[in-house]
Amino acid sequence: MRGTGVLAARGGRRVTAKRDSWQERGECMKYNGFAYVATAISLCGGGCLSTPNEKPEPVPCCFKIPRLETASIDADANKWGDRGFRVELMPDKSGAVRPVSDFDAKFRLAWNHQGLLVLVTVAHAVITEPPRLEDIWQQDSVEIFVAGKPGATEYYQVSIGPGVSPGQPKPRLVFNERIKTPVPLQALRATVASRKTADGYRLEVLLPWKNLGISTPSAGEQVALQVMVNKSDGRPGNPFNAVWFPNNNTSRDSKSMHVIQLGEETSPPAGVGVSAAYERFRNIHVAAAAGAFAAGKTVSIEREGRVLGTLPLALDASGRAVADLLLPMPPHGDPCLPLEVFLDARPLKTITLPNADELRAEAFVMERIVFGEFDVNSKTFPKCDFAHPDLVETLIGPYALKAHFYDSAGNPATSAETAGQYYAVVDVTPVGGRTLRRFCTLDRQDTWRADAAARELDRQWWVTFKRRFYGLDTLYPQAIVCPVQQPGKAASTLRDGSPSEAGMQKDIAGKLDALCREWERAANEPFSVCVARHGVIFFHHAYGSREGAPISTETQVRTASSGKFLSAILMMELVDQGRVDLDRTIDTYLPALRGVPCRRQPTVRDLYLHVTGLPGQLGDDRNDIEELVAACYPEIRDVRQSYQNTGLALGGKIVEMISGEVQPAFCRKHLLEPLGCRHTQPGNTAAGVLTTTGDLAIIGQMTLNGGAYGSWRFLQEQTVRQFAPQAGRERIGPDKGIRWGIGTKLYDSDALSAAAFGHPGANGDFILVDPARDLVATMLRWSEGRDYMAFRARLFAMIYEGIADATPGSQPSR
Repeated sequence: MRGTGVLAARGGRRVTAKRDSWQERGECMKYNGFAYVATAISLCGGGCLSTPNEKPEPVPCCFKIPRLETASIDADANKWGDRGFRVELMPDKSGAVRPVSDFDAKFRLAWNHQGLLVLVTVAHAVITEPPRLEDIWQQDSVEIFVAGKPGATEYYQVSIGPGVSPGQPKPRLVFNERIKTPVPLQALRATVASRKTADGYRLEVLLPWKNLGISTPSAGEQVALQVMVNKSDGRPGNPFNAVWFPNNNTSRDSKSMHVIQLGEETSPPAGVGVSAAYERFRNIHVAAAAGAFAAGKTVSIEREGRVLGTLPLALDASGRAVADLLLPMPPHGDPCLPLEVFLDARPLKTITLPNADELRAEAFVMERIVFGEFDVNSKTFPKCDFAHPDLVETLIGPYALKAHFYDSAGNPATSAETAGQYYAVVDVTPVGGRTLRRFCTLDRQDTWRADAAARELDRQWWVTFKRRFYGLDTLYPQAIVCPVQQPGKAASTLRDGSPSEAGMQKDIAGKLDALCREWERAANEPFSVCVARHGVIFFHHAYGSREGAPISTETQVRTASSGKFLSAILMMELVDQGRVDLDRTIDTYLPALRGVPCRRQPTVRDLYLHVTGLPGQLGDDRNDIEELVAACYPEIRDVRQSYQNTGLALGGKIVEMISGEVQPAFCRKHLLEPLGCRHTQPGNTAAGVLTTTGDLAIIGQMTLNGGAYGSWRFLQEQTVRQFAPQAGRERIGPDKGIRWGIGTKLYDSDALSAAAFGHPGANGDFILVDPARDLVATMLRWSEGRDYMAFRARLFAMIYEGIADATPGSQPSR
């Protein structure tokens, strides 16, 4: 197959595709069944009204749907006959489809004087529906998005439970209250009927024109629409989504919805899914599936006008038209440009694959080295190799390994003379390439404990070793002294007090309590919240239960990304003492990165602004993360803002290399213990801090005080100003409204002052500091729950409306 694109049609035919300029390199290799799915895009298929052979434009397709007058909505497909525009296959958002035996969804569209008509047919053996109306979308359901015209800013979304599962005898529907609708939310209506079928259910829906503010529709008019069918696997949350979307994430943009034209004619059937993936890093696997209407049609793949391959679609045993195409991987240095997909010469869509070299590098750094077991009768160190050596050889070519062993004292070791831990620096040398390193810990007696204390001891060994290995112990010999006792008047410390003492209106606590109780009931998610002003905690409460018991304000909760706020403070302590310059490149402090070819060396500041181009999810639990990043450096092509964890993990390694202290111990010694945060345990550099809202508020108050708390000074005021988002440090990317600081961001809420900053987390946790209002607010929860953003906005607005006095303070422009 080398040098060609080979079609593996499920219909039994083999077709050789035309070649483009790509050439496969290397010999044929064995694989361990490893497949790397890269990117795949769902396609609308079949019915576009574009001209054959014209270049695809990034605009949605237009489909004609016929008039169908009906006296009733009863989920009876017989009255439709063969009428209606048919979508015969719905892939997931990646373009892939489930086997018909597992799940199949299709629908028809029509219209009449009353509204849009949708007839959905779903094959799914076990239907599950949640008891709560607002959770309909989390299990078996149908979601429909409708706009009065393409590009309209106002549209509506309705989620429908079919009402065919035990305990749910009739259909239920709910309209999304978080979007701006063409008519008031309470005026939205829909008529729904459903029927249980032998293999699933059928749903018929009438969506009145009044929902769009349309009184009398006429032929030729256009609306925008998209449909999603959700399949539950029996567990709430994260259902499989079968979609009829022209692009991903179009549920927030009606310009990207499908265009539906009312008339008497019907467009040809639609429903094509095409997905593409890097498979074993040997091929690009393109898979196509469509409804039976596409049997005999040809899908072709082009790149820059060159045909890479064609896929004749043949019916399989389930009645779908399917085919597969294997294209060679692009060689190193070829970014793999977008693939253009056509159906019988009509443009369908463009599949955008990510940069192959970047993915190769990321896959390589995720491959771990494994050692064999110690022989109890021998002191010889076991041999090592990668967990998937064939894959690694595919990624970097033939390679050699050489391990250098050290004992617990950090001395070179040639044999394991005694029981205990040993440590290995493994050189990985590709043929003709640069030597790469991995760090590994071994245990002769397999007595290694997996608890946090043991992991921290192991991490400390590597910090001490690496400082000596890289020569940093002589460059940074002085211990970090932070915080320091400050003379004069002590800074504010948090205390409990009344709203009046905090400069708030007397009734604010009652209002906040009522809102939080409503929030907990609506979201059914427990949480704790703390709000302080002028150093006075005037509101600190917990709501809801977890694991059968009410939570309290002292219940420890593990943060998501709000923990980045703490990691940034640790870095700023080194900046404050002149040990780190935010605008020096990171190889200044991480010698493993020196001399490594790279198009652009990120600075320390870039790590915390999320502007690196590095793989996103390497964590600081990897003792060799600097070496892993060094392996990726040559492949970093684009410098772009991309929110991720690797940058902060590298920042944490800088803290460790300069201080000689592992990040958790550094956090305890230089932040948590002096602040008196007794209920907080450090996490990693990105998240995972086990804490309470009260302790988080103390940390926020320290930054609000300009770096001091009581008699301790952690940071100078000018350093805190660098920590907060600054004018001129805009996000690199299309959204200039978000401004980042060092592990912080400005809050983009109209209710807050322009100076408010902090960090939110994916679980709904946040820390908010507002110097202009002398205010700190924190929240901890296990999950956002329903309508999180709406409730959080109400919370912020209520807090700010409850301020009774005017607080002087700068309010820099956003």
